[in-house]
Amino acid sequence: MKYISILFVLMACRSTEKEALVIPEPSTEDIDRDGDGYFSFEDCDDDDPLTNPGAEEICDGFDNDCNGTADEGVTITFYADSDGDGFGNPVITTDTCEAPFGYVTNGSDCDDTNNISYPAAEEICDGLDNDCDDEIDEDLDIEFFADIDGDGFGDDENIIQGCLPEIGVSTIGGDCNDADATIFPLANEICDEVDNNCNGTIDEDVATTYYADTDNDGYGDADNAMQGCVQLAGYVENDEDCNDADTQINPGALEYCDGIDNDCDGTTDEEGAVDGSVWYEDGDEDGQGDGTSTAISCAQPTGYVSNNNDCNDNDEDIYLGAPEYCNGDDDDCDNLIDEEGALNATTWYADHDQDGYGDNETTLAACSQPAGYLLDNTDCDDNDDDTYPGAPETCNGEDDNC
Repeated sequence: MKYISILFVLMACRSTEKEALVIPEPSTEDIDRDGDGYFSFEDCDDDDPLTNPGAEEICDGFDNDCNGTADEGVTITFYADSDGDGFGNPVITTDTCEAPFGYVTNGSDCDDTNNISYPAAEEICDGLDNDCDDEIDEDLDIEFFADIDGDGFGDDENIIQGCLPEIGVSTIGGDCNDADATIFPLANEICDEVDNNCNGTIDEDVATTYYADTDNDGYGDADNAMQGCVQLAGYVENDEDCNDADTQINPGALEYCDGIDNDCDGTTDEEGAVDGSVWYEDGDEDGQGDGTSTAISCAQPTGYVSNNNDCNDNDEDIYLGAPEYCNGDDDDCDNLIDEEGALNATTWYADHDQDGYGDNETTLAACSQPAGYLLDNTDCDDNDDDTYPGAPETCNGEDDNC
């Protein structure tokens, strides 16, 4: 200590001079009350052994090293954290030993009014520098398509970078005409010679197919077609004409016996031709046709004949000119039943004199007994009713009893 050192020096000097050393009484300023090795005149707090010129300055609000300044070089700088995100405002600071309320030890916040903006924060699309790297919305940009017509679909050729959709942009491209709101990929195709739904095809599934009608008969040629929204002159909507060079040949024409398919039904000279012959069904195949069952055809159909002479087409023995029999039928189709002349008719004999006996010389073949006729043929004089077989014989010069 300083006091001991001075005393030692004084003693050495006096020893040299061989004189007796006289030690003076220390003054009040030379007292070291706290025993820290420093006298009161040099110790700024001689009641505290931790406070003296050789002490280490610590952050406690006192001048520990007695240099006239408290806490120099040992205070901590704290930064105001107004938004409570744990990062302070580098501009608003305070130097102290302990953090005041609302202060933190770092001052790297780039926006101390927003608690989602601080170093290492996740960058989000909000127009702010969230992670404090001096870049706004970096690495968040996506491609938007300009949607000028506002139909929800953008122009593939007009790309806008951004992280949030805005008015006038769309996340969906594909608009083939961004100046017309009625034209976009989901639009209904209409027949207007415009690609309304942007699929690269115009008027698909809505255009009408028209067919050339060269002969102007109202029927078109299937091999000469065109697609369109409006029917042009010389075209029709049907393709049913089988010969577009002949106005007399079409589905509405009459069929004639001319070797041509006049009515375009795929058959030539079929039944029903205007100038066809009338044929009669011969169901019983007796060569005579039924007048009530006919067919008009250019050629004789199978099972048909050219006459209608059969009065019963279900019986091959009944027809015009057939032999008449006594059977209750009009076998020969003369509108008479069992008439005179039937092949199996009974021979009847005239009884002119009505004597009950018939004349063998006057006969009639009939199925039933004619008036004035009998089955008997034994009368020898049919003009005299007194003459007949078994009549009384009288003297009159005649053979009364035949």
